[in-house]
Amino acid sequence: MLKHVKIASGCPRANGQVERTNRGLTTCLASVTEDDENRDWDDKLWDVQWAINNGEHKVTKRTSYEVVFKNRTPGLLDNPLTREVITLNREKAVEEPKDVVELLAANAVTMKERFDKKRKAPREYEVRDLLSMEDIEGEKQSNKRYKGVISVDRLESVPKQAS
Repeated sequence: MLKHVKIASGCPRANGQVERTNRGLTTCLASVTEDDENRDWDDKLWDVQWAINNGEHKVTKRTSYEVVFKNRTPGLLDNPLTREVITLNREKAVEEPKDVVELLAANAVTMKERFDKKRKAPREYEVRDLLSMEDIEGEKQSNKRYKGVISVDRLESVPKQAS
């Protein structure tokens, strides 16, 4: 099941998993390009994708390819036997091994505990609280209600005035 979660624009840390993946991808591409200005990165993309799909995961001790297709890829060469095994596995709709799911779930709990240990609880605001929003460069200022998602680090409470 997919869950759609909205994040604040201009706040890349809110989408940390994707940002971490992108960082790894750009590092790999930069290391395999042959010219100084990295203009041939698109020619190397398939090699990097193959390396990522066939690198062993430290938690599951399996490659991504092996988890999805239920077999290890023999190498960069695509041969008829590999295609046949992949086709048969898809036709049988072989279920993902439970141990991979359990390993990843246990690792997620461990990583969350490690992350939360260094964080303080977020400040909670009530529906009618008056807040001040940090100016965003290039955006038009307005007195209208803001109806969007904004990063909490750009908000500040406005003291309530005595009536």
